[in-house]
Amino acid sequence: MVAPPSPQAPPSRAPRSDLAVVIGLDFGTYSTKVVLRRRGEQQGTVVRVEPPVEGYPTFASPSLVRVSDDAISFGGEALAGRLGALFSSLKLDLLGGFNDVHQDWPTPDLLAALYMSWVLRRVKAYIDARYGEEGAKVLLNVAAPMDHYESAALKSRYLRIVRAAWESVYGAEPVGVEQGLSLADAVHRFAPWLAEGTVPDPTVRAYEVLPETIAPIVSLSRDPRMDPGMYLIVDMGAGTTELSIDYVEAPGGDQNVLCYYDESVRLGADQLQNPSVAEDGDHLIREFLRAVRRTWGEGYEKDARNHAARHRWKQLSILLAGGGTFRSDVLTTIRSNRRAVMHAFAPEDVTYSVLRHAPCDIDFGPGEGPNPPDASLLAVANGLAFPRMQWPVVYPPSDVPDLEGTPQRERGDPLWYLER
Repeated sequence: MVAPPSPQAPPSRAPRSDLAVVIGLDFGTYSTKVVLRRRGEQQGTVVRVEPPVEGYPTFASPSLVRVSDDAISFGGEALAGRLGALFSSLKLDLLGGFNDVHQDWPTPDLLAALYMSWVLRRVKAYIDARYGEEGAKVLLNVAAPMDHYESAALKSRYLRIVRAAWESVYGAEPVGVEQGLSLADAVHRFAPWLAEGTVPDPTVRAYEVLPETIAPIVSLSRDPRMDPGMYLIVDMGAGTTELSIDYVEAPGGDQNVLCYYDESVRLGADQLQNPSVAEDGDHLIREFLRAVRRTWGEGYEKDARNHAARHRWKQLSILLAGGGTFRSDVLTTIRSNRRAVMHAFAPEDVTYSVLRHAPCDIDFGPGEGPNPPDASLLAVANGLAFPRMQWPVVYPPSDVPDLEGTPQRERGDPLWYLER
């Protein structure tokens, strides 16, 4: 049977009109992080959805679901289990193609929705405890890779998953997703939400899917020391790396972000840690560098024929995000290949910097200092926790056309930016 709602949850009431909180939910391949921010306030708060799990940051929950017989477990409990099937790459599975909801259960869509529902239910309990029975208007932001964000079909898939999680917690007929939930009951309740259908219009729904590589820029933009310019975001998780090249204007009410190129690469920390027999570590690092070069090169091609626009490409800040970027081989590759990345210019003509952003406007709660060593892993969740109205205007690659201007000299190989 479906577990009843948590007894500590207060009775449902109309939320106060002057109290709104934004949930930034970073659903990663390896772990999930949550930052909560009251609208109008600069400081956010880390929400821990379960006790610390060994091997994970104290503020993170393993992105794991285990199905044993008919029972489902989540997070740390799924990790500790030994029976049944452990699903450890939910986000990566969503990248693998579409799964009709009429196929055999559980589909990746169902598992991701159940996991998000389990997380969101605990966040709701935190909000209820913090703000009491008066209630609060709650808004939810979840990130997706930009190539998913630009694809109408893939974004619709993400939205149905987030919709199912939202309806199961904040809808008219909530479902108590707890440890030990019956798979049969979960399928019965979640299948209608996951089926093809109309997701509410963005002007009325309380949840949104936003581009993953832009969220760290939103977080970084809150730092008054941030400089405008060209940023290459490298967000390496356990199973994938998100790469994005963006021109970021000065922070402010009319800030724009021009995303020139973005892609998801199936290469992450797990693959580097345990390469297959056919792939050694050096080969994978070369593939990583090739992806970084390709991201910069594809973006640069749009401005290369315009002298005025081309000038901005001589400055580059590489913004690191995700746990995989802490690996020494990844860091060394990025720091030592300035010439390889910015291959269109002479080395003496470029400015190249590598930075890691740790949000400085987060309350980690009692027992932790203001800046733990892994705080940069919260950059995505922190950016998502800002209201959408405070986000810069983001122009995706399809809206950043090639600029015409002075013709360039011919290059023999059309894949010039892939060369070492």
